[in-house]
Amino acid sequence: MVSGHSVYRFGDFRLDVADRRLSRAGDPVDLPPRYFDALVLLVREAGRLVAKDRFFAEIWGDVAVGDEALTQCIKTLRRQLGDDAARPRFIQTVPKHGYRFIPAVAAESEPMGASASNPPHARMAAAAVTPARHHAGIVATTAATAISGAVAGLVGGVLYGVLLILPAEAEMGGTSFAALLLALNVLVGGLAGLGVGLGYSIAAAFTGLRLVHVLGAAIGGLAVGEISRLLGLDAFNLLLGEAPVGITGGAAGAFVGGLLVLGFVAGRRDRHRLLGATVAGGVAGLMVVAVGGRLMAGSLERIAATLSDTGALAPFAPFFANAAFGYWPEIFLGGVEGLVFGGAIAAALILVERRSRGSG
Repeated sequence: MVSGHSVYRFGDFRLDVADRRLSRAGDPVDLPPRYFDALVLLVREAGRLVAKDRFFAEIWGDVAVGDEALTQCIKTLRRQLGDDAARPRFIQTVPKHGYRFIPAVAAESEPMGASASNPPHARMAAAAVTPARHHAGIVATTAATAISGAVAGLVGGVLYGVLLILPAEAEMGGTSFAALLLALNVLVGGLAGLGVGLGYSIAAAFTGLRLVHVLGAAIGGLAVGEISRLLGLDAFNLLLGEAPVGITGGAAGAFVGGLLVLGFVAGRRDRHRLLGATVAGGVAGLMVVAVGGRLMAGSLERIAATLSDTGALAPFAPFFANAAFGYWPEIFLGGVEGLVFGGAIAAALILVERRSRGSG
């Protein structure tokens, strides 16, 4: 292993870490910033296996990526080095584990005076880059998942509008209540997406361990779900003097968020991760309802059951009559909710990852 140096030579190549320059026989070789960092990691660990999780943690520490991103990185490095995966001279694949840099590497010590050209305040500024990138990745991921969660809620709002409002429209003015139902679903979906995305992105920013990403998403879903539930109960008590019992909250948010992210991180390619999160979200929704928990459909039913005698809601009696879905329909609707939510969150995570890959 060679480390602690800023210039490395292998074959016809010269890698200047401090100047961030790779050259071949004096000619510059262009690499995207993250790919350059990946090459530096490989060269500094020449002859040793570099595990995939280490690439994820050290190169993409501010945003979680899948094997597809790492595969594309190695493919680009091989192309720029003139390497062949079938007969490698530079980068050897160790299947299912990682990669190894195989040529002999000559390391040069940092030239005299380099410290003077890189004063303490400059080194401190450089050290601050990684936390800043972490923060940017957390904000971008959380914003994207909150928006995608709201979109999933919009889909759910339209679905429940069709199931609940349209059949009752002949007996009540459905337009205003349909808007309220739609807004409620969008709000709940957006908050759920925010919680899962925030927990996931914080975990992903500081570790490449995927099970920690799953735990982060579950904790985020738990925290935001429970806070939202308590605020919702307070709002009902304030406005109507009575609050529904048993509406969705932290436990459902933790289970759905954790399971859909587990499906997401289990995939190697983007389409596999999208499919994995979508299916896992659907399964989580089914399971939550099957064991007695509630998502949006069950929460609407509980609101109807608890507040049906409240005078302020009497005009919406036809709606409440339609909100009694029954056990099996509610399980089915829970699966649909989880399916749509899981797909939306996965799409947001993939989009953020691709944008980061392109800019980094």
